[in-house]
Amino acid sequence: MKRIEEFAELIQQKSVEQVIFDLDSTLYTSQIGIETQVMESIRKTTARLLGIDISEALMLLKKYRLAYEMSFVGLERHHQLDRVTFLNEVFRDIDISRIPTYVGLPEVMKKAAASADVYLATNSNHEHAHRVLRHLGIMDTIMPERIFSCDDMGFVRKPNPKAVELMAKKFKLSDFSRVLFIDDSYASIKVFDNIGAHTILVADDFSSERVRQKVQNEEIPEGTAVTYDIVSCLNRLFI
Repeated sequence: MKRIEEFAELIQQKSVEQVIFDLDSTLYTSQIGIETQVMESIRKTTARLLGIDISEALMLLKKYRLAYEMSFVGLERHHQLDRVTFLNEVFRDIDISRIPTYVGLPEVMKKAAASADVYLATNSNHEHAHRVLRHLGIMDTIMPERIFSCDDMGFVRKPNPKAVELMAKKFKLSDFSRVLFIDDSYASIKVFDNIGAHTILVADDFSSERVRQKVQNEEIPEGTAVTYDIVSCLNRLFI
């Protein structure tokens, strides 16, 4: 397992020049339940747009998830639901007002943007990403063209390797040895580690025990560092 300081040295040497952040549960805590809100909104939006009740929507989503891996694929293929419209409806109902801003995050993200090319790769849509970045006070640290969202992925999402392929194409990334990827998803971390990127797994109070167990069991990839405090981690990365 790597140390944060090893990545800091690579950044200072310009051996790592691109830093890709996940958004939800990485740049703010997972404890406020945004993911739960999204799942509930998907069910309600499906029911509303198809004119069925919630229980039918739940069964339909499960059926399409089993058939296509992603429920959205079935909704588009069999019900002609426009993906952008659907996702806008889903994320428009998400209440972000309770998302806390980590103390020092805006300042350290400015340091990150001054030290490397900063990107965002999120399974949320552009609208949600922009709303949350503004709420966190870090919108000015990530250029709009450097945001990769589920709008860009179609209905494919991280950790699906196809999503990573689409992201690399959009960002014109060819050498992942010069990329640092920061995410709270162990599955996504493994995918990026497998293609040669440097990786940092982010844990918070909600996920820390699970991550500590993986560390103890030596399940963390050798090229991955772990942090339990994203702001402290970034301050160590970007000196």
